[in-house]
Amino acid sequence: MIASLVVSAEGDVGTFEFDYVNSDGIRTWFPFGTDINTRRIRELLTELRESYIAEGQPEWNGCEFVVDLAEESFQMDLSYP
Repeated sequence: MIASLVVSAEGDVGTFEFDYVNSDGIRTWFPFGTDINTRRIRELLTELRESYIAEGQPEWNGCEFVVDLAEESFQMDLSYP
């Protein structure tokens, strides 16, 4: 699963998308009706961003994370304005 989040400069709105890599190695969208708890993931990412800011870290405005179930790994890349 690959998820991307981009936050507005004000930090109050953003875009969020989920993709996956199919058996042919092609990145594609999850089908409609897939049960992904986007609200909870958005809340957790907002909390993570706020904790970075509270700790004096640079304010990031986007992130992409990859969960690889086959490899049992997680990777997260942050982007900055």
